[in-house]
Amino acid sequence: EMLRSLVGSEMCIRDRHIYFRSGSVSLNERDNKKLDYLLQYRRLQHPDGKIVLKGYSDSQGPRQINMAVSKKRVEVIKKYLLSKGVKSDQIVTKAYGESRPTSSNRYPAGRQLNRRVDISISG
Repeated sequence: EMLRSLVGSEMCIRDRHIYFRSGSVSLNERDNKKLDYLLQYRRLQHPDGKIVLKGYSDSQGPRQINMAVSKKRVEVIKKYLLSKGVKSDQIVTKAYGESRPTSSNRYPAGRQLNRRVDISISG
């Protein structure tokens, strides 16, 4: 189960990331369930909160392609949220490409953690 707590006005869910395979921009069933849980939490706790999506990539390949992939990852999640009734003006998207790794890109495990979209609710 995802644990949640409030920190200031921003929601924190322990597992608030969607991870991707290298070069992938598609969601799987587990990702969809995670997003559905987020929407349920938002509806109950923060109905007016904006959903903030921040996309990242690993450092494999050209920087411009990594930026484009991080944008596509954010967009695929935004599209899913829109399909579930979230209004476009309630979604904030940002793409950072490879510029903000949380782990070293030297090894596959670190690169996997960097291929992600971070999700939060603000407001």
